[in-house]
Amino acid sequence: MKTMTLTAGLMVTLATLCASPVMAALPRQEPQQVTVLEGVAFGWNEQAPPMTELDGLVIRQQGQVIERRLALPAAPTNQRDAVRLVAIVEIEPVITTEHEQPRIADPWTRLGHVGVVLGPPGAENPVVVELMRFITPFGGAARFEQDVTSYAPILSGETTLRLHVSTWFSPAWKATLRLEYRPGEAGYRRPKLVLPLLGEHRLTARDSKRSVTVEIPASGIALPRLHILTSGHGGPQEFLTADHVLRIDGREIIRFRPWREDGGTLHDSNPTSHRAPLDGRELWSSDIDRSGWLPGSIVHPYRVPLPELTPGRHVIEIEVVGIPGWDVETAEQGYWIVSAVVVVDEPWPAPAPPPTP
Repeated sequence: MKTMTLTAGLMVTLATLCASPVMAALPRQEPQQVTVLEGVAFGWNEQAPPMTELDGLVIRQQGQVIERRLALPAAPTNQRDAVRLVAIVEIEPVITTEHEQPRIADPWTRLGHVGVVLGPPGAENPVVVELMRFITPFGGAARFEQDVTSYAPILSGETTLRLHVSTWFSPAWKATLRLEYRPGEAGYRRPKLVLPLLGEHRLTARDSKRSVTVEIPASGIALPRLHILTSGHGGPQEFLTADHVLRIDGREIIRFRPWREDGGTLHDSNPTSHRAPLDGRELWSSDIDRSGWLPGSIVHPYRVPLPELTPGRHVIEIEVVGIPGWDVETAEQGYWIVSAVVVVDEPWPAPAPPPTP
């Protein structure tokens, strides 16, 4: 019955919108851009300590992770004033010299993440909510954008943001991270709540599922959804998909197979991609279909509406089925990196009744 009530309320709102007269356009407001990191260098330094501080930045994992705490724009006091939020990453490889010739320092694809670090600064094992996942190109520059409007409840006021590039070279990449607040583009969103489930968790053949218990508030919520970021890596798993199964309270809700097959559109970003003739065509290594990702592209999130998340406690389980184990030829183990959050909106107010004649 709760699901039916939610659907009925939504239908009333849509019917009201469709029947309402056209309003005059509101004055256009300019986007507000916040630069989190600008032109910072990423590179693996085996001799570096696990954590250092430099010029207001916190550098972790021997140079692969850089964090900054800063004041973001305040959240609107009324969700009618919600804005669209977009995370933007611009990245380019460092050019070095070898034998007096220019050389791309890191010509390989690397996994990248943008995340929000929750909790007070310096907390041990903080919760990190992944906003964006991307794969660097083969030796080229790229610009990545991801709509993060639903994450607005954790993107205001004092916030710690991190950028991660999993390179093993030094120097390797330079990157810029910005957040853009775009008034008038929030559309139907009234972001209210973000419930972290998994944070960049690695699932393997021996550890292929995770269960998390969440508590949905008793009132003031609407349209719960699950956002999942997932990509396959390691050995043959890079080129094989796998069933992802979502269960709520033991009931299977959805089963899907992440896949990308549009690599041929990304040649400009992949100048060092290996190329070979095949049946009269030049095939690039960046062309090959992959398990939810491509060189020089973001990993697109799966957004799953979940009316099953009624007020109260629920157990959410995510399983990846059929992950290959250790591959003898490549000496690698297949795995999927999975992150997931539940996002919830605030209900729209009921439409005003028509005037009494």
